[in-house]
Amino acid sequence: MDKMWSRLLSAAKKRVAVYAVCFFVVWPLMTIVLSIVSALQLPYYSLSLSQAAMGVLGGGVLLAGDSLVSACLCLAGSLLLFSTLSASGALAGPDSRQAFEMELASLVGSLVFAVVLFYPSVLATGLFVPVQSLPVWAVLALALLLVAAVSAWRGRPGRRLLVGLCVLAGGFALPGLAFVRNLSATPLSAPPPMVLLGLDSLSLDDDVSVLRDWATACGGEWHTNVVSPGLLTNAVWSSLVTQKPVREHGIFHTFQGIEDPAQCALVRSAREQGYLTAAFFSDQFTSWTGSECPFDRDRSGPKGWRQMATTLYANNSLLLPLARPLLPVLPWSTAPPNQAGSFAYSLKRELNEIFTQSSQGGKTMVFGHSTYLHVPCCPSLLDLSKGELRRVLAAPVFRVQDRSFDWQDVDHPDDALPLRRWKVRHLQETVVRVLEETRFLEQGGKLALFSDHGDRQGLTPQTFQEPRFWNVIFATFNLPAYEMETPVSLIDCGAILGLTPSRPFPPVVEYAMGNSAEWQLLGFTASVAWDGSVHLDEAVLASIRQRLESYRPSYPFFARE
Repeated sequence: MDKMWSRLLSAAKKRVAVYAVCFFVVWPLMTIVLSIVSALQLPYYSLSLSQAAMGVLGGGVLLAGDSLVSACLCLAGSLLLFSTLSASGALAGPDSRQAFEMELASLVGSLVFAVVLFYPSVLATGLFVPVQSLPVWAVLALALLLVAAVSAWRGRPGRRLLVGLCVLAGGFALPGLAFVRNLSATPLSAPPPMVLLGLDSLSLDDDVSVLRDWATACGGEWHTNVVSPGLLTNAVWSSLVTQKPVREHGIFHTFQGIEDPAQCALVRSAREQGYLTAAFFSDQFTSWTGSECPFDRDRSGPKGWRQMATTLYANNSLLLPLARPLLPVLPWSTAPPNQAGSFAYSLKRELNEIFTQSSQGGKTMVFGHSTYLHVPCCPSLLDLSKGELRRVLAAPVFRVQDRSFDWQDVDHPDDALPLRRWKVRHLQETVVRVLEETRFLEQGGKLALFSDHGDRQGLTPQTFQEPRFWNVIFATFNLPAYEMETPVSLIDCGAILGLTPSRPFPPVVEYAMGNSAEWQLLGFTASVAWDGSVHLDEAVLASIRQRLESYRPSYPFFARE
């Protein structure tokens, strides 16, 4: 008996040593390499090798605490799994370093199988570059083959099937728990009394029948004659919070920010009326409204380059996006557990949190913005119909990736799924489902739901006058009726919410875009700060601003059925 326990203890010490090296040395180094590979493949942001490396290292530093906790969690789970199998006599062979490394290899195989099943967006990470041309079913088969081969080698005769099933269960643990956690609602005692929610990149040119029909059925006001003041998220939200047109506040380009918080008239008005204001801007890569305005509570994602660096690092780590949704908000964490842009990002969880943000002993107003249609987020294979599932499994890996980050991209005829159309419908269905599950409207919650602009594919200074870019959705619930028979500016939502004086703004859209040479110059001369902000050359911006054009739609071309 003593010899058996001595052998088990010796094996346990060796296993801990091997596992620790894998999780605390090999895993971070592999993550850095794979993240740099992914960074060099970003659309329309051409980074040099040194820029990619610096950004990835910055993301690694920002997520060091999260990585340490996740590594400890995964180390403990792996040790528990294989120590139990070893103690039960299910494992055979010498307790060697090679044997312990193969144990982890089999666990990685089962993890890859489960992650691809739950989160196909992971296929866009550097780990899957070598298998880009293989069909998805072959990647899943290879992962299962690795599990089977190691289980056959390490398992005792008659116990190999048990070993394989246990390893598969271990691989499913993290992604399965993360998937369930992200789907679950987190209702508080009462919803916030007022929410202003933006849904990025939806216009009346899209099929918004799900949202429109539901809004009409539940007594909401569905408005069709609303003009967005700009065509970039930061331009539009800057107009909303400052209650000024683009030409007056001067924010018309990416990476510009509100320098003076005192300009945020809408936030200030809400606070003056007794609201505790909460910001929920999930993706702040190019727009930093959540962090720059004087909100009482900021639940937004990382600002600027930090958003890109942390998602690149997290996604290529494979483990971070799975472990963080299960953890509370860690005091040192620079990103929320459900981070937009990570492959495990959940739209449903994001909306649940927006509609259950409340405060003890006071009333809360939530300012929220979802960039779901710009986030690379392929649907889970469990969300697909049988026909869609067959097409996805048969498609090569590079055809399954979501290219939504590139705002000029379109669905290709040979894509496995028309993702833009699929996501537009899923976004609407999820909004409706969350509002019904949280009973936000039944409990008297006031809601203004809008989009900042439409799909921008084909947007140029010559085409920006087309309604598909600026004719945005706008619906109100539990708010006084507002006459909108003629075109109205989206900036008027402040008055519609009862927060600002009623003084209609001209329904004008304003837009300017730099040419290719100016974009290259802005990228070359840009500088970054540790807080995440990106500073662009003011002289180049001033040159582009001189070409800022305005367009006021005329009613006959604007009204829709």
